[in-house]
Amino acid sequence: MIRRTRNALHRARWLTRSNFGRNDGWFVELDGRVVGELDDPRWEDMFWYSYAVRRVGGPGSPLDDDALWSECRFSFRSRTCGERVDGVLVGGTPPFVHSNRVLLRGLYLQPSSSSPLGRR
Repeated sequence: MIRRTRNALHRARWLTRSNFGRNDGWFVELDGRVVGELDDPRWEDMFWYSYAVRRVGGPGSPLDDDALWSECRFSFRSRTCGERVDGVLVGGTPPFVHSNRVLLRGLYLQPSSSSPLGRR
């Protein structure tokens, strides 16, 4: 019980310091394969952050495929703790990756239900 509480408090402090995982960056995955990375989060508007996009591989990256963005096909994995976030929404109009940045909503880690941040 004490260990679980200590771990929950540690996670709550880390989530707060890292802006719920945003500041530590993300791996972008498609069908279980890393196709890029996101970092340099910038708050743009209520609930929306833009991220710098780094493609893995050469030209023709899946990150340049607007259909994949609009269909929410990408998963995002925290570079720090490895937790995955699905169902992230892309904002704006195509092309979604503009000037090597993308606008996203819902890309953050949530506190666990046992965490002080997760209690209601």
